[in-house]
Amino acid sequence: MTIEFIDRHNMLPPGTKVLAALSGGKDSVYLLRRLLDLAPERDLTVQAAHLNHRLRGAESDRDEQFVRDLCASWNVPLHIGAADVPAYAAEHGMGVEEAARALRYAFLESVRQDAGCDVIATAHQAEDQTETMLLNLARGAGARGLAGIPPVRGHIIRPILNISQEEILRDLSARGIAYVEDSSNRDDRFSRNRLRHQALPALASVNPRFAVHAAAAAETLREDDAYLQAQADAFLRAHYRDASLPAAELAALPRPIGTRVLRALCGPALDRAHTEQLLRLCAQTQRRSIDIPGQTVHYDQGRLWFGPAGGAPIIPTPLTPPGGSCLAGDYRISWEMLQCGDEIHNSFNTFDLNREKINGTVYVTEKRDGDRIRLAGRNCTKTLKALFQERKLTQRQRRTQPVLRDDAGVLAVPGFGIAERCLPEPGAAVIRVSWKEYKEIGG
Repeated sequence: MTIEFIDRHNMLPPGTKVLAALSGGKDSVYLLRRLLDLAPERDLTVQAAHLNHRLRGAESDRDEQFVRDLCASWNVPLHIGAADVPAYAAEHGMGVEEAARALRYAFLESVRQDAGCDVIATAHQAEDQTETMLLNLARGAGARGLAGIPPVRGHIIRPILNISQEEILRDLSARGIAYVEDSSNRDDRFSRNRLRHQALPALASVNPRFAVHAAAAAETLREDDAYLQAQADAFLRAHYRDASLPAAELAALPRPIGTRVLRALCGPALDRAHTEQLLRLCAQTQRRSIDIPGQTVHYDQGRLWFGPAGGAPIIPTPLTPPGGSCLAGDYRISWEMLQCGDEIHNSFNTFDLNREKINGTVYVTEKRDGDRIRLAGRNCTKTLKALFQERKLTQRQRRTQPVLRDDAGVLAVPGFGIAERCLPEPGAAVIRVSWKEYKEIGG
């Protein structure tokens, strides 16, 4: 454990209350001993926690007794817990390793809060970092995955992440400090163990300090990723509006920044193939929309729009007495039957339709080819296509724009106005229609 590494990541400022995760293995015993060595200098308060996973029968109980004896001899307050890992794994549809990890971290966080500790220190070391990098590489990870285990994540700190197993063993041996061995670490059915027993020795034969160099490379990759992500975040703050981005500016970004911008909007399920398609979409060289996990991205008027493929379907809905509401596109349409007084509503979001001048039943529908309207106060008749072009609506907005119509044609278009032929008069029976966006969807 090096002071330079700890201070670089601000892990243990003076007065920190530390909860050490203690399995009884060599790494966690080394971590606890080094924390205790540092405690007087940094005014640290050190406690330990051990979770008996009950996966190895008598061996698990042996580990628990070992940490009890160790903490008693070192005068360290110890918190013990137990868990039924197989039952938890079966209940939540998880693998045993994943379930054990979830239960372990939940236990540690619970103890941290109850004990009033500031941080949880775990004993991940350089070989653990190397194994994680190689596993992520085998699974097709990019720079972020190759950065491996972070030194700090929330309340979790990893003070010995840059220390090799060889150094740990040498220190424990020199001090005559005992530890226990976990027999499951010899089981090559686990992919991490296969790496540990086969790949790492081969790499160490090329350079004995491979694990330390790999841990240093991971830290460099993490720093690079943090910088690139900061650039991506700045681009988003400057250009993201109404769930859209300017396509030309996005395409002009250096690829490492552009891919992070897209990942921030599309989520971790965005793969390399989707990223390439989205960047090509910026130039409209292939198509105008792309389906990716969980959403559709489409190009319109020089921007990429991110979001669902469309709002609620516009199913023809009659405006029947005495009133009601429905979802249409991106809007909620509400209506009621009234006797109009002196106040007549004719705004962009609420309007009154003269019931005596309506032909048949009023319906909420989508736009249809050839639709036209003579808007009140405009002294001209225009197609809805022309109105939408004037407003510069995107193709998506046009698809999700509701229209009110009767048997004679269009009566009103929310956001644009009502037809001159159905203007109300004081005292007339009206259908009062209101509309509002029911969720935030850009474009």
